[in-house]
Amino acid sequence: MNLPNVLTLSRFVMIPLFFAAFFQGQMILALGIVLLAGLTDLLDGYIARQSRQITATGVMLDPLADKLMMLSVVIALVIAKKIPWEAAAAMAVREGGMIASSAIFHFRGKQTLPANALGKLTTFLYYVAIVLLFFDLPGGVPVLWFAIALSFAASFVYLAQFRARNGKGGIPAAAGVAGTGAAGTGGAAGTGGVAGTGGSFGAGGASGTGGAATDGVSGPEGAGGTEGAGAGKEGWNGNGRKEKRTN
Repeated sequence: MNLPNVLTLSRFVMIPLFFAAFFQGQMILALGIVLLAGLTDLLDGYIARQSRQITATGVMLDPLADKLMMLSVVIALVIAKKIPWEAAAAMAVREGGMIASSAIFHFRGKQTLPANALGKLTTFLYYVAIVLLFFDLPGGVPVLWFAIALSFAASFVYLAQFRARNGKGGIPAAAGVAGTGAAGTGGAAGTGGVAGTGGSFGAGGASGTGGAATDGVSGPEGAGGTEGAGAGKEGWNGNGRKEKRTN
């Protein structure tokens, strides 16, 4: 557990502290907790980049902590009737969707991305709106609506960047199963894998067009293919004659 991740986790602890301060009418303390959370957001990213301590866990938890804190503030403002419920619903849909998407991408082994510049600008505007709303200053709700619209634009940019980073399709090869871009014509498959036309096959694997070798029984060799290690010592060749083989 490195320092940037500790700072990120501290924001989760700040959420109940914020609720306690807000509903006890201690607006300055509640705002201070929100601003402190924003400061730790800046610090953890800066420290992680400077010390090269960027981790997959940090990349996932950092935006999650931000979104949960922001949703907590929105819930408090709705209960206090400082913002319309429509604005809260729009924020909840967007933030909830991003949280769910990030979690799904992470557990599927996809590369999640840090917040883009548009997302950071959105966060800044949210904080401006929060300050105005906490103290009933004019302009709070319009700034909030503008930030909400910008947040949806930031989401589309994020999804486009995610698609570019992770590719449009294909599953990474695992246990000999080739994904998009696996061995093609003339390529070889790994253990238990499938080779392309003209490829050679590995131990126990299937050959190219033509046949397979399993427990010493081989079919016809693929077009231009050669048998690899793992062919049995005795088996039937493609012409129906029994022959011995050596590894």
